Amino acid sequence: MRLRRWSGGVTALLLSLWVLAAPAQPAASPPITRAIDLRSLSAEEAAEERPVQIEAQVSFIESAGTIFVQDETGGTFFRPIKPAPNLSVGDRVMVSGVTFPGLYLTGIDRASIQVRQRGDAPPPARDATVDDLFSGRFHYQRVKVQGVVRRQAPLDESGTLLVLAIGPRQIQLHVSVPIQDDTQWVDSEVVVTGLAAGGINDRRQLVQPYLRVASWDDMEVVRPAIPVSETPIVSTSAILRFDPSAEGTESIHRVRISGRVLAAFRDGRLFLRDASVPESPVAIAVDLAKAGPRPSLGSRITIAGFPSMKGFSAEIEDAVVLETSPGEPPDPMEASWQELKSGQLDAELITLTGVLTDLFRSADGWQMQLEHDGERLVATLPGRSAPDIAPQSFVTATGILRIESAVERGFRSQPERFRLLLRSPEDLQVLKAPPWWTAQRLFTLVAILLAMLGLGLVWIAIARQSRILETRIAREAALEERQRIAREFHDTLEQELAGLSLRLDAATSRPLEDKTQRLLETSRHLVTRIQTEARNLLTDLRTDADAPTDLREAILDLIRRQPSNAPQISLVDSGQLPRLPASIVHHLHMIVQETITNVLKHARASSVTIQLRQASNKISLNVTDDGVGLDPEQTRGAPGHFGCMGIRERCRKIGAEVVWTPRPEGGTQVAITFPLPS
Repeated sequence: MRLRRWSGGVTALLLSLWVLAAPAQPAASPPITRAIDLRSLSAEEAAEERPVQIEAQVSFIESAGTIFVQDETGGTFFRPIKPAPNLSVGDRVMVSGVTFPGLYLTGIDRASIQVRQRGDAPPPARDATVDDLFSGRFHYQRVKVQGVVRRQAPLDESGTLLVLAIGPRQIQLHVSVPIQDDTQWVDSEVVVTGLAAGGINDRRQLVQPYLRVASWDDMEVVRPAIPVSETPIVSTSAILRFDPSAEGTESIHRVRISGRVLAAFRDGRLFLRDASVPESPVAIAVDLAKAGPRPSLGSRITIAGFPSMKGFSAEIEDAVVLETSPGEPPDPMEASWQELKSGQLDAELITLTGVLTDLFRSADGWQMQLEHDGERLVATLPGRSAPDIAPQSFVTATGILRIESAVERGFRSQPERFRLLLRSPEDLQVLKAPPWWTAQRLFTLVAILLAMLGLGLVWIAIARQSRILETRIAREAALEERQRIAREFHDTLEQELAGLSLRLDAATSRPLEDKTQRLLETSRHLVTRIQTEARNLLTDLRTDADAPTDLREAILDLIRRQPSNAPQISLVDSGQLPRLPASIVHHLHMIVQETITNVLKHARASSVTIQLRQASNKISLNVTDDGVGLDPEQTRGAPGHFGCMGIRERCRKIGAEVVWTPRPEGGTQVAITFPLPS
């Protein structure tokens, strides 16, 4: 019994410890219940698939299966798991699902829907400004805006596109139904209620906002459009000028203009010269709402459109052609380069004279640069055919003047940069051809000379590489030949000398007369010395002639190999010496050896001093002894004596100079001076 109680207590203790040690399970996060909290999530947070349970009203139903809803805090959207059950705008629903990033703001994915109440009215719309739409503040929420319709066009088979001007800015209205009964919305001032939406790029940025409008019932006309026939005709000089009698809204509504066509381009741009004020006509640019047949030059034309300040001067946008009648081609206005800066000729057809300094192709056609007395402008000729005009020609150019940029001086805006729009190649006439010797021909000649110079440099480089290659091949061939001679020398003469040395060793070991013994000893020492010199010669042959070698070490090695009966030899140098090619060190080594041999044979000296010194770019090598001295004439050579002659030949081979000088106190100095190799 006690054992059972004890085991039961242990089991309970272990279970308690296990419960305490087990990791605590994280509590499930509460679902998101407000649209504003959903919209506040970042894309990374939305990708965590957080639970959502929102009660809201349906604000817009997309045919592709996306449903937009909004509550008191904001708007959002969801994608249902299965098709929604006959939902209508205004229904109050409970949406349950998980978050996902969406293209612009967070939405609800894998959503299930419960209809709480059928609604008769859509959710309320917020009054919004154009800045609200561009900022995305009310994105995916019903908003209400007011503006003037500027243009209408079919969006697709079942929709309509309207362009709404809200002050100086414009947005699009995507209406989900087609226009009925040829309703003309253009120039109507309307209040529009719709879903704030827009085009989104891959960086989650709102590129262009627009409104999704469900039906025409969501558009309330505040001011109907004035019929085109009743639209006031204004002169181009009066457009967008200050008028104290105006009510303040005339500048955003449509006007009529009548004038003569100065130019008509394929992209829908027209340029008119006002016909209402013949004594001081003002030209204006017109941008047609849709492309159509281009009117002929000089035609009298009446258009209706919306005035807009675009660039330096006022223009007419979203215009339609009302009437046309034929007329004579217009005469251009002759203008000086100084008159361009007044700004009065913007959009006017003018004629200029200048020098064509440059000509090149661009996406807009052919670009030409005209210059005159330090002033310049760019002329554009549409089309693919290049004008048959050489640069540096003196030309007359006829076209539409456009002011591209201006500078502000005080309260006045003054033109700074100009462009001339040519209508056809006939608008460019040559007054004087350029001289034969032009900058282009000069550049061509310079290019040819540079090419020839480049070819010459390439040829020199190839020749230099060839010489380097030839030198390398010659060096390798010489090294191979030196190694072959060394092998032959080792296998013949050195072996014979070794055999002779063994025989002399054997002969000296036998009892002989003193005179014969001394002769054999002397011969054996001579053979040993010849063997040493042969090995040194083999070493020199095996060494690359251009490999750097230490001259001091070579001379010290020579001193160490002198016989025991040689005079005392010492080396004195004055600091660090550069390493020299092996061929030069070999010649100097042999010169010093020959000099010491002469001292041993003829000078009867007790000491020899070898001095090395570097001065500037030269090295001096002096060998001095304290013997009986040497007459310099004896160095010219005598029959059977070639030591000094060999020293001179070696010095000439390495570019050195040698001088034998007798010393007053006795002995001789052999001075060798040679330049350092580059």
